[in-house]
Order: sequence, then structure tokens, then C-alpha cells
Amino acid sequence: MGYYTQAGYASATNLTNIDGLSFTRDISGDGAIDLSREGSVAVSRRLFRDNPIYRGVLGRCVSYVVGPGFGLQAITDDTEWNADTEKLWNEYWKSPCVDGALSGKKTESLSFLEMLETGDIFQMIVKHEGQLKIQLFEAEQCVMNSGSIRDRNGRYTSAKNGIARDEFGRPVRYVFAPYGATGYVDRAKATPYDAQHVIHLFDKERPSASRGMPALQASFAMLHRINDICDAEAIARQMLAHLAMTVTRNEGPAAAYSESKADTRDTNFRIQYLDVGTIFHARPGETINAIDRNIPGGDFEKSMIVFLRMLGLPLGMPLELVMLDWTKSNYSQSRAVMQQAYQTFSGWQSLLSCGMSQIYRRKVEEWVKSGALKPNAQAYKHDWIMPTFPWIDEAKELEAQGKKIELSLSSHGEICKALQHDRDTIVAARETEIRDAITRAKNIKTETGVDVPYQLFCGLPIQNAAVVSKTGEAEKTENSVDTANENKEMPKDE
Repeated sequence: MGYYTQAGYASATNLTNIDGLSFTRDISGDGAIDLSREGSVAVSRRLFRDNPIYRGVLGRCVSYVVGPGFGLQAITDDTEWNADTEKLWNEYWKSPCVDGALSGKKTESLSFLEMLETGDIFQMIVKHEGQLKIQLFEAEQCVMNSGSIRDRNGRYTSAKNGIARDEFGRPVRYVFAPYGATGYVDRAKATPYDAQHVIHLFDKERPSASRGMPALQASFAMLHRINDICDAEAIARQMLAHLAMTVTRNEGPAAAYSESKADTRDTNFRIQYLDVGTIFHARPGETINAIDRNIPGGDFEKSMIVFLRMLGLPLGMPLELVMLDWTKSNYSQSRAVMQQAYQTFSGWQSLLSCGMSQIYRRKVEEWVKSGALKPNAQAYKHDWIMPTFPWIDEAKELEAQGKKIELSLSSHGEICKALQHDRDTIVAARETEIRDAITRAKNIKTETGVDVPYQLFCGLPIQNAAVVSKTGEAEKTENSVDTANENKEMPKDE
């Protein structure tokens, strides 16, 4: 019988106390986390490499929270300044990192994935080739150094978990170490950096915690149980595949030994080969039975569903999202579970947007100082266009969005933002299309004398449109459009 030795925070302490229960009092958040953080991170790394379920759940969460990436929306009163800023940001975000290997979209998704997988992601703002860039540090690279670090008040404080804090708990210094030639962190080269240049993203479990833990660390035991269930099922099938029949007869063991021969691969076992057609001549009381070929675990699927449902709980992800299976849910059920999941996703997005905003403010300062942007008293006013509640039934969702605007429960800008679009861009594009459609309709009338509704050329609905003849009277033709009631006559144009 195996031991479940990777149970949450116990994943790093089980080597000395396998599955033992111990309790501590008066211990801080850092005290509880630091005992097991490195071990839990190592377990999470291995699960992400080897376990498709774990990798899939984290990847699914990233796709819903980050999606195609966050879009900047400058919202100052100066529309021209907004457009210039968004253009500069989009150009910078094509390659914001020092190494130049990551796009901004990939930086967002990779940072969030690291935060889920290890609990921490560090983004340090550095100056590279005359402009501010981002350097990413993984959780394993934030380490304790051998000496002490002076805080802002002149006092010294140790960085036991790689972060030195003052008496108020505010980070003062971060200690980062590079990876050495062997692939391991070279602690001898650990260097302290001022906290004002570091963006540390993590989910704070307790007010006294300064580091994070893997988001699914509480489910590690469940993942190992799922592995055991899958392994047991696979082994049972393999054993079943080697069994053909059972024979019950007098002095069976002796007869079986004489009729079989030693296995050439392992002499501890004996094998009897049967021809395709075999007749068993039985004495009274002797029987032959075929082995039942049914799957050993009759409740295997049900058990897996229960375990997978519990696995996604820490991330607020229902089974439907984990398995991408909506076959057993109707529209109302799907919307309900998605609404609950979105509450968790919104919390993650809020955390990520805080880090993005810090980078944005630093870049705006840089652009204003260099003259790329003119000074603006509202320079820091901005918003992020992020993935929102996913649509389950597009027709029903569109109808609901339209109703919200009609009842003044939402604005057109909010709806555009929910669809990850910038309202100014959408409205400008629609204006261009409508102007072009009007011009085309006028050109047709000038050349043919026929008044064609301009809505035909820009996708707008046409209500009671009439085709006007050269005499100026409205006529009903085969090409006339009446979306209100196709059986009614076209109204006369007076």
C-alpha cells in the first residue's frame, strides 16, 4: 500500500514525518509558508511536467483569465494624447522584456502561469539600451543571501525568504540569484535589489505572508490519488489481458504443471499454449470457465468525475471547464457555474492589472521625459480591456446586452469593453462604414435615379425602405426591402 506523501504544505516535510499530523501555534504566514514552500514548488514543477491533468487545469485557467491579453485604454480628456499613448504602448508591448524573446501577450500569460504554478512571479523594471524593460525572475530565484540587508531606516534585516521588509512589513529589498551553468540557482551570486523597481505578483493568503504558494497545493494529494486510481485501472486491465480461462479439475496443480512449460523470460512462471481449437475432456465435477472481460473498475468514470470536480475548486473552476464537457448542462446551469467561476477569474485579473498599471505608469513617465508624449495632468488615467464573462449562447447574450443598453443598465462603452474592444475604435470604424455606405447609395442614385437604402452597404437594419423610381414615386419591386412585414405594401414617399 502506498503512502500519500504530497499533501499540501506537508509536501516538503513528509520526508521526516510521513502523513503525520502536527500543529503549531503563534506562527506567522511566512513562518508557515517558508517551512514547505520550496518543496511544494518542486512538487508543482514536477506535476506540471508529468501530469496532463494538472497542466491542463492551469492552462485552462490562464486561457480564461488572460486570454488574448490585456488591451490598454487611455481615458484622459485629451483624445489625441490617448491615441498617441496607446500607439506607444502597443509598440513597446511587442517586446517588453530584456531578452527580447517574449511578446507582451506572452509575458502576461507566462507571468500568470508562473504565479499559479509556484505562487510567485517577479517583474523587475530595468533600463536597457536607453529604455525601460522588464526582467522576469522565477520563484526559485528569490533566495536568502548569506548576509544582512540595510532597510530604508538604516537598520539591518535578514531576508530569510529572499525579501527584506521593514517594521511595517513593507518590502525593502529583493534578493535574486541567477541560474548557474548546471541549471541550479547560483546562490553565491545572489544580489539585493531595491523594492521600488520590483513588481511582485502573488496571491496573499495571510496578511503576514510575503510569498505565495502554488495555487493548487491543497489539491496535490488529490492529484496523487487520481494517479493511483488511473494506475490501478491500467494494471487491472493488463492483468485481465493475460488471463484466458480457469479450469477446475481433480489434482489440478499437478496436471497443470505437467502440461505446461517454464517461461523463457522468467523460470518462476509456467505457460501453457493452447491451439485455436481445444477440447477439454472433463471428469464429473470438473469445470472450465472463461474469464469475465468486463472493465474491473465499474465506477471508474464516476470516481474520476468526483475527483476532478474537487481538483478545480481552489481555482473556482467547475468540472465543465476542467473537462470542457457541457453535454450534461443546459443553458441556465452553464451560465450559473460560469458566473461563479468568473468571480474567481475577476480576482486574478485585478491582481494582474495592478502589476500592468505599475509598468504603464513608469513608461508614461519615460515617454513624457523623452518628449515622446506631452505633459498631461491626467496622464495616469487608464483602464484595461480584459477577457470578460464568456458567452455560452451568443444570440441570447447579444439580446441581453442590447436590453441592458435600452434600459440604461449599461453603456455602449461597457459593452464594447466586455467584448474586448475599444469603443472609440469601434465607433470610428462604424462612422467610416456609414459614410462610405451613404456615398455609395448617392452614387447609385446619381447614375440610375434609383434611391437605394444606404443601410444595405453597412449592415444596419432596414425598416420600411422604399425603392424610388425615376419619377420620384415609391414602387414595390422584387428588390425592395421590408423587414417589418414582407407581405405589406411599401409606403408611398410623399
